Amino acid sequence: MPNLVHDNPPIAKPKTAITRAIDQELEWYFSYAETARRLGTITLLPTYLARQLADTPEDVRLQRSLALATTVQRTLDVVSAQQAGVLRAVYTPRRWPSAVVREFDDLAAIAVRLVCADNPWPARHTHDGLEQAAAKHLARMLARDAAKPAALRDIRNTARRLMGSAITAYVRARAKGASLAQTA
Repeated sequence: MPNLVHDNPPIAKPKTAITRAIDQELEWYFSYAETARRLGTITLLPTYLARQLADTPEDVRLQRSLALATTVQRTLDVVSAQQAGVLRAVYTPRRWPSAVVREFDDLAAIAVRLVCADNPWPARHTHDGLEQAAAKHLARMLARDAAKPAALRDIRNTARRLMGSAITAYVRARAKGASLAQTA
């Protein structure tokens, strides 16, 4: 379905200031491993781990991928539902209108959710989901006289705070449960 900007908008990718391994781990989990684990077909590893285990037998790599997916899920179970939801929003692949990605970058998903919270019933003229309708609403806000810089600043600051809190909680819970090296 076309969006307000063009037919093939970029996919928002997180570029947070956390370690590359944690970033890859969460992206791997939410874009692949969570579903693969449920289906019993988990075979891939996050990039950092695939490189480390390149010469390892396949059965060991499969065990490691399942162990890591289990560790990530247990870690997400320990953090608050809000923090896990923030991580899910950021790391689940989606396409957002280009203006939203340009304005909020790695915080686009959180910004969309915040706009949805402020406007829980955005106008929907198609069969778009609620999040996509909120993203289009945010893109229209951005197009209209730069959507009042104070409002954008508030959204960005709240999104940063939520992301920082979620990542901090995840890293702390992950460190208590097992280090990357132990489960990887």
